Amino acid sequence: MKIKKLEIQGFKSFADPVELNFRDGITGVVGPNGCGKSNIVDALRWVMGEQSAKHLRGGQMQDVIFNGSESRGPLGMAEVTLTLENDGKNVPAEYSHFEDIQVTRRLYRTGESEYEINRNGCRLRDITDLFLGTGVGTKAYSIIEQGRVGMIVSSKSEDRRQIIEEAAGITKYKARRQAAERRMAATRQNLERVSDVTQEMQKRINSLYRQAKKAERYKKLKTEIREVELHQASHRYFELMAKSGHETRTEAELNEKVVAEKEAISSLEQEVELARENLRDKEQGIGTIQGDIYESDNRLALSEQQIGHGLESIEAAKRREQQAYDETQRIAGQIELITSEKSSFDQDINNLAQGVAEKEEALAASQETLNKIQGRRDEFVQNIEAQKAEQMQFATKAASAQSHIQNLEHRKKDLAERHLRISAELIEANDNFAETDEHIKTVTQELASGKNQKQTDSERLQEIRTELEAQRLVMSEKEAVRLTLHEKLNQAQSRLHSIEEIADRYERSPEGVRAVMQKALPKEAEADENVYGLVADLLDVPKDLELPVEAALTRKLQAVVVNDAQTALHYARYLQQENQGRADFYVLQEHTPPAMEMPEHYKEWATPLLDEVKSRQPANELAAWVLGRTLLVRDADIALAHWEEAMDRGLILVTRKGKVFHEDGTLTGGVENQALTGLLAQKREIRELTTRVTRLQNQLDEAETERSSMSDTIDLLVQEENELLHRYNQLSLQIVAWEKDLHKHENDLQRFRSVKTERGADKDRLDHNLQVLDDEMSGQQATWSEALEKHDSLAQSVLETQEAMGNLEQDYEAQNTVVTDLRVQVAAIHERRENLQRSIAHHERSHNEFATRRDALSEQILESQKEAQGLSEEIEGVKASIEEEKEKRQALVVQLNEVKEAYETELSNVRAKESVYRERRQGIEGISDELHQVSMRLQETQIAMATLVERIQDRYQLALTEVLTDYQALPRLGKEATQHLTELRQTIHRMGEINLTAIDEYHEVKERYDFLTNQMDDLTHALAQLEKAIAKINRTTKKRFEEAFHAINENFQQVFPKLFRGGKAWLALTDPTDMLHTGVEIYAQPPGKKLGSVALMSGGEKALTAVSLIFSIFLIKPSPFCLLDEVDAPLDEANVGRFSDMVKSISSLSQFIVITHNKRTMEVVDNLYGITMEEPGISKSVNVNVKQQVAV
Repeated sequence: MKIKKLEIQGFKSFADPVELNFRDGITGVVGPNGCGKSNIVDALRWVMGEQSAKHLRGGQMQDVIFNGSESRGPLGMAEVTLTLENDGKNVPAEYSHFEDIQVTRRLYRTGESEYEINRNGCRLRDITDLFLGTGVGTKAYSIIEQGRVGMIVSSKSEDRRQIIEEAAGITKYKARRQAAERRMAATRQNLERVSDVTQEMQKRINSLYRQAKKAERYKKLKTEIREVELHQASHRYFELMAKSGHETRTEAELNEKVVAEKEAISSLEQEVELARENLRDKEQGIGTIQGDIYESDNRLALSEQQIGHGLESIEAAKRREQQAYDETQRIAGQIELITSEKSSFDQDINNLAQGVAEKEEALAASQETLNKIQGRRDEFVQNIEAQKAEQMQFATKAASAQSHIQNLEHRKKDLAERHLRISAELIEANDNFAETDEHIKTVTQELASGKNQKQTDSERLQEIRTELEAQRLVMSEKEAVRLTLHEKLNQAQSRLHSIEEIADRYERSPEGVRAVMQKALPKEAEADENVYGLVADLLDVPKDLELPVEAALTRKLQAVVVNDAQTALHYARYLQQENQGRADFYVLQEHTPPAMEMPEHYKEWATPLLDEVKSRQPANELAAWVLGRTLLVRDADIALAHWEEAMDRGLILVTRKGKVFHEDGTLTGGVENQALTGLLAQKREIRELTTRVTRLQNQLDEAETERSSMSDTIDLLVQEENELLHRYNQLSLQIVAWEKDLHKHENDLQRFRSVKTERGADKDRLDHNLQVLDDEMSGQQATWSEALEKHDSLAQSVLETQEAMGNLEQDYEAQNTVVTDLRVQVAAIHERRENLQRSIAHHERSHNEFATRRDALSEQILESQKEAQGLSEEIEGVKASIEEEKEKRQALVVQLNEVKEAYETELSNVRAKESVYRERRQGIEGISDELHQVSMRLQETQIAMATLVERIQDRYQLALTEVLTDYQALPRLGKEATQHLTELRQTIHRMGEINLTAIDEYHEVKERYDFLTNQMDDLTHALAQLEKAIAKINRTTKKRFEEAFHAINENFQQVFPKLFRGGKAWLALTDPTDMLHTGVEIYAQPPGKKLGSVALMSGGEKALTAVSLIFSIFLIKPSPFCLLDEVDAPLDEANVGRFSDMVKSISSLSQFIVITHNKRTMEVVDNLYGITMEEPGISKSVNVNVKQQVAV
C-alpha cells in the first residue's frame, strides 16, 4: 500500500488545497525552517488515526485547523485525504477489489469529526484496523522523526518492543487480544449480574413450586369434595321433598280439629298464661346463673388451652436447644478437621524449607563458581586491554620517532635557508603576535561564558531528572489508585444494576402490587404522576430501625402510595378486571394524618418512631400516616408493662427485635414472610450504592484529571530535558573546540614571542643546532627500532590471551546455565511454600468463623433454656388461676341449686293452676301438640331444603335444582362417603393458606429462570471461547515475535558495522522466558570504543544506531512506505553519506519520503518537493522531478 497522493486543505499552515503526488523510489521534501515541512508528517499521522494532539504538536485537536494569518482569517474545517495504491498485500478483504484505497479525515471547529474510506463513512477504528500489521500507522516504524530516533535508543526496553511487534505483524493480534479481554470483562460482569438474578429467582421458584404443588392438590381435593357433596345433596333434597309433602297434608287435617276446640278453652288459656309468666321469671334467674357457670367453664377451658400451648412452646425451645447442641458438635468436628489439615500444611512448609535450603546452598555454590569464572574472565579482559594499550603506546612511540626523524631531516634542510627568511619572519612575527593576543582574549571570554552556561545546564538537567523521577513515582502511585478506583466502581455498578433490576420488577411484592406498579410506572412509557411508589420506597429508615419498622408495618410496606382516591379506585378496578390479585393503597390528599399526643412520662421508656423515620418527596406526610401512633421501646418486658396503658390511648408498641403490641390487644412476633422483609434494607442498599457509585466516579474522574495533568507535566520535563541535553552536548563540543583553539593560539603566541627574541641569533647557534639535529636523529632511529620490536611481541601475546579467553567463555556459559536452572527450582519451591501459606491463612479464617458460630450457638442454647424456664413459670401462674376459677364456679353451682328449689316451688303452684286448664284442654292438647310437631317438622324440612340449595349455591355458584337429574339415577352414598368427605375437609384444613395464583406464577417465573439459565450457559461458553481465542493469539504472538526478533537481530549485527565502518551491536531480550511482555535491549560498541550504555553515546551515534535498527527491520519486513523527518540532522558529513547510500539501497523495497536540510541526502532523491511560504503563514509546495532534470 504505497502512497500515491496526499491532499491537504485547512490543515495547520496549509490553508489552500495542496496535492502531493508520490512516486516510487525516494521523494525529498526540503525548505527553510518554519515553512511547514513537518506539517506534512503531522497530516499523514492525523489521517491515519492519530488521536493525541500532543503528538501532533498541539494543545487540543482543534489546533490542527488553520487558525489564520496576518492576511487571512481562520478556517472552520481541516481535511486530509490519503490515496494508497492497492498492491494486494496486507489489504483487508473488503477493500481487495479496489484499485486504490482512499482514506479521508475531517475535523470541524465545533469538534465534530468525519472519517471515510473510499468516500464511504466509517469509524476511526476501521481506519486504524486498515493499517494494523502492515508496518504503517501512527506508532509504527514507517514514520521516523528526529526526536523519535533518539527515543528508539534511549526509551525503555518495553517501549522499544513495539517496533519489533509492528515488524512481526502482531499489532493486529494485540488489538484482537485487547478487544477479547474487554469482551471477557463485560461477559464476566453480565455473568455476575445474571447469577445474582438467578440466585434470587431460585429462592422464589422453590417457594412457588411448593405453593403450586399445594394449590394443585387443593384444587383436586376441592373437586372431589364437590362431587361427593353434590351427590349427597341431590339425594337429600329428594328425601326432603317427599317428607315435606307428607307433613303438609297432615298439618292441614290437624288445623281443622284445632280450630274447633280453641274457642272453648280461650278463657282458661288466659289464666294459665298468667301463671306461666311468673314461672318464666324464675326460669330467667336460673338461666342467668347457668350463663355465669358457662362463662366460668369457658375461662377454665381457655386456661387449660393456654397451659397446653405453653407446654408445646417448652418442647419447641428444648428442640431448638438440642438442634443448637448438635450443630455445636458438628462445628467442633469441623474445627478439629481444620486444625489437622493446618498441621499437615505446617509440616509441608517445614519440608519445603529444608528443600529450599538445600537448593539455595547449591545455588550459592554454583554462583560462587560462576563469579570465579567471571573474575578470571575480567582479568583476561583487563590483561588484553592493558596489552593493547601498551601495544598502542609502542606503536605511537614508533610513529612518533619516525615522524620526529622526518621532521629533523626537514629542519636540517631548512636551517640553511633560515638566514634569508629571518628578517621577513621577524616583521611577520610582530604582526601575528598582536593578532593572536587579541584572538586569545576573545576566545578566553567565550570559553568562560560557555563553561558557566554548561554548569548551569548541568545543574538544571540534574534538577529536571530528580523532578522527573519524583513525578514518575507519584504518577505510578496515582495510576495504582486509579486502577483500584476503577475496579471498585465496576463492582459497585454491577451490584447496583443487579439490585435495581430485581427491585424494578417488584419480584418480592404480591401479584396485585406488582401489577399496579408495572402499569403505573412502566420502564419505557410515561409514568402516572398520581402514583408515587410503594411505602417502602418513600420512607428513609435508619439501618438499626429497619427490623422494628418492618415488623410494625408488615404488608403496609407493600402498599401503593397515590395522590387521590380516584387513582386508588382506578387501579383497584384494573386489578379486578384483569384478575391480578389485590393491593393496598394510601391516599395522601383526602385525609389528615392521625395526631398522637404522648404523655411526658412516656419519654422515659418509649420513643415515637415518627421522630426517627422521615418521608421522602412528594409524600411528605406518609411517615405520619403509617407510623403516627407507633412507639419504639427497648424490649418486650417494657412493652408488656405498658401495653394496657398504650391500648387505652390507641397506641402501638414495637420492640427493636420486631415484637409488636397492637392497640387492639393483639401481639405479633416470630419471623415474617420473606416477601415482606428486607425491603427497607434493599432500598437502603440501592441508595447507598448510588451514592457510592457517584462518589467513586467523581474520585475516578479526579484521578484521570490528575494523571493527565501529571502526564503533561512529565512530557514537558522530558522535552526540556532533551533540549537541555542537546544544548549541553553542543556546548561540550564547542568548549572542546574553544580549548583546542585557545591552546593552538597560545602556542602560536609563544612561538611568535620566541621568533621575536631568537631571530637575532647568529650563525654559531645555527651550526650548533645542526650538530644537535644529527645526534637527535641517531637517538630517534634507535628508539624507532626498539618500539617496533616490542609492538610485534605484544601483538602475539594478545592473540594468545584472546584464545585462552575463548575457552573460558565456554566454561562461563555452561556454569551460567546451571545457575539459571537452580534459580528456577528455588523459585518453584518458594511459590509452593506461598501457596501452602495461603491455604493455612484460609484454614485459620475458617477456624475463626466456626468458633464464632459455636459461640453464637452456645448463646442460643442459653436463650432457649431461659425461654423454657419463663414458660414454665407462666404455666404455674395459669394453674393457680384455674384453682381460683374452680372455687368461683362451685359458689355459682350452690347459688343455682338454691334458685332451682324456688323454681320448683313456683312450678308446683303453676301445675296446680294448670290442672283445671288441662282438664279443659285434654281434648285439644293432644291435637295441638301433634299439630305443632307436624308444623315444626314441616318448617325444618323446608329450611333444610332452602339451606341445602343456598349452601350449594354459595359454595359452587351452582343451582342444586339444575343438577338433580344428573345424580338421581346414581345409587345413594353410604356412611363411608361421609367419613371420606370429613377426611378430605380435614386434609384441606391442615394445608393452611393456599395461593391459587402460584401455579401460573410458578410457570411464568420458571420460564424466565430457564431463559436466564440458558443465558448463563451461553455466557460461560462465550467466556471459554474467548479464553481459547486469547490463548491462540498468545501462541501466534510469541512465535511471530520470536522469529522477527531473531531475524532483525541478525540483520542489526550486519547493518551496524556497515554504517559505523566497524564496531559491533546486537539486540537482547530482558526476559526470554516471557515472549509476550519481554523488553528489548540494544547493545552497541562503535569502533575503537568499549562496550557501554547506549545512553552515553553522542547524539550522532544514537541516531546512527537507531537508523541501523530501522534499516534492519526494513530488510525483514519493509513497510509500503517510510517517512524520515530530518533523521540525518545529528549526523556528520561522512555518516550522512553512508546513511544516504543505505536509503538508496533499500528504496527498491519501500517508498521513501525524506524531509531534510542536508545536500548529501538531497543528491540521492528521485523526486523533490520544496515547501515555501510566499505568503506569510501559508505553506505552498513546488515539485521537481530530479531524474528528468538530470536527464535534461
